[in-house]
Amino acid sequence: MPKWLIDGVLTLVAIYLVQFIFAQLFVSRQFSPEVFAQPIKALPAYIYLSWDAGWYRHFYEVYDRYFWPPLYPFTLRLVSLIFNFESNAFEKSAVLTNLCSHAVIVLGLSYYLQARERTRQIPAWLVAFLLFFYPGHNVFFAAYSESLYLAVAIMAFVLRQKEKLFWASLVAGLSALVRTMGAFVAAALFAEQVFRCWRDRKVYWRDLLLASPGVIIAFGWQGFLYHLGTTVARENGPWAQGLVTSMVPQGMNANLWVLNYLAFSTHWVEVVAFWAGVSALVYCAVKKRYAEMFYIAFFYFSLAIYLYRPFPWSRLVSVLFPLYILVADLLRERPRLTAVVLLVSVGFCYFVQIELFQGRMGEP
Repeated sequence: MPKWLIDGVLTLVAIYLVQFIFAQLFVSRQFSPEVFAQPIKALPAYIYLSWDAGWYRHFYEVYDRYFWPPLYPFTLRLVSLIFNFESNAFEKSAVLTNLCSHAVIVLGLSYYLQARERTRQIPAWLVAFLLFFYPGHNVFFAAYSESLYLAVAIMAFVLRQKEKLFWASLVAGLSALVRTMGAFVAAALFAEQVFRCWRDRKVYWRDLLLASPGVIIAFGWQGFLYHLGTTVARENGPWAQGLVTSMVPQGMNANLWVLNYLAFSTHWVEVVAFWAGVSALVYCAVKKRYAEMFYIAFFYFSLAIYLYRPFPWSRLVSVLFPLYILVADLLRERPRLTAVVLLVSVGFCYFVQIELFQGRMGEP
């Protein structure tokens, strides 16, 4: 059995053990079963069911807001159909989808790091722990689409690493149907090939063609929305505009205000997340992981053309997996500091989750 598989399975078991212990001792007693539930008693898996989970429950039942990508609620429907759930079908489907997604994430990261000589010394278990106990707006154990999205996105990068460019691009396109952010994955894989053409002063037509399905899927979905008379920006725009512009000084560009808020404000959680993402971008550039670099770069570039609500920025950054690789790389020969970072991350992670899903923090 390959080492990456053994390490991945043990890591997944350890993550769920930590999650179950904290859920039993600290979290479950603070929530009603309608907000924090263990719907499948045979599995040591709890799930948060408030905030956006209410929207996903609605889309699970009736998909009528097309600017929310469809693949997560449709995946829940498929899981429910396969297992023939009758009671608590949404909750059970969400738990199983998360569990399978978490397995793909952990095993995918383990393979991704073990397959390269330059990354083999980075402990995959540490990357996974930093991810699942991310101390910002952490929704990986909620009925949210982040877990499924990250699983699909990581699979795209693993396939790219294996030189299966067509399948990597196709999977990247599917990630855009889980979360809109997946469009940046698809664009990154194509941009990497454009960069190779520019660097080598040669047009690699075959590779450009193989890297194009993801971009076609992402743009095709947006074109379908436009055909229906809507777009993501048009639907979310008034909501974001109302929340942001009330805080923007008169005469100042709203996008510039958001950028300033994220980079230089006193709201340290968003500021730390913002610069952590920038650091991951630089790290990928230095390590010549160009697809990952373009992924983060496109995400940050979108600040110039899309008006984000800045308050959940740390949640948006949470899926940038190169960030966790960067931190694990910095910690790999510092066991005492690693222990401190993990203890602080886990503790603060559960503090934020409790505050968030009890409604004492702003909507993520």
